[in-house]
Amino acid sequence: MNIKYNHSKILKLLNDFSNCTNLTASLAFDDVLLESTTFTTDDSIQVGTNSYDASSMHFCHYIHENVSKDICRKNDLFYLNQAKKEKRTIIITCHAGLCEIITPIFLDNVIVGYIMCGMFIDAEGKYSSTEKIKETAKKYSLDQTTLLNLYSKLPVLSKSTVESALNILNICIQHILREHFLEVRSNELSAQIKEYILDNLSENLTTDHLCTVFFTNKQKLHSIFKENFHDSVHNYIIKKRIEKAKNLLSKSNKTIDTIASETGFPNYNYFIKIFKKRTGFSPLQFRKKFSNK
Repeated sequence: MNIKYNHSKILKLLNDFSNCTNLTASLAFDDVLLESTTFTTDDSIQVGTNSYDASSMHFCHYIHENVSKDICRKNDLFYLNQAKKEKRTIIITCHAGLCEIITPIFLDNVIVGYIMCGMFIDAEGKYSSTEKIKETAKKYSLDQTTLLNLYSKLPVLSKSTVESALNILNICIQHILREHFLEVRSNELSAQIKEYILDNLSENLTTDHLCTVFFTNKQKLHSIFKENFHDSVHNYIIKKRIEKAKNLLSKSNKTIDTIASETGFPNYNYFIKIFKKRTGFSPLQFRKKFSNK
């Protein structure tokens, strides 16, 4: 997916999130799952400047040095795909025994990226525990005392604290989308808009509705339609409704009234008026002339 994002503004927001919640945050995209992107001013390795970030990096750095970064990346890929499949936020135990949150970023029903938050110890011990860390040390032949010491320096978060952090994270995601810090590029977005329109022709598809669904403004939406469809929003939607109506008239036995409803026309008479204006036939005349039934 062709994504455009503002490094500095997302960095600032994720830093603020990290400083408030003690959770580091990184951004990953669907087509680069193995290369989740953490933001700094020089595009290097880590978000955030609080003490927890250093503790987390010490633990992870020890794993990377003595095991392999590739294992962490494969682990990320596995759970990102799980979040993609389930289309929801998931809380997981990483391969090294730490607790991590992965939450998808949606534009309408399309996942355009993910924010990964961690690492921490859950107070209830559901996802992380000293026993899991001991298992990690044994599995990778690591020094158990060193690993447990690094583990002990991580923050312990209760279930309610994690839920609060997720609420803040969702607000951050809405802000990122509303302020266009992260966008699907025009040609990719146009394909999503086209698919959405075709899937929802029976709904009340207005410019305002599309702007809300795709987190954009009217000026940009009109620009996308002009550039990619060479048409206005209203005229494009009418054309697609007429195309669907023609298909239903020629290939189905559905009533004219039903077809009017399924193609998004507010009433029977308006459908007949627009259909005849666009095709030169009334719906009934078109069916008689072109029906395949």
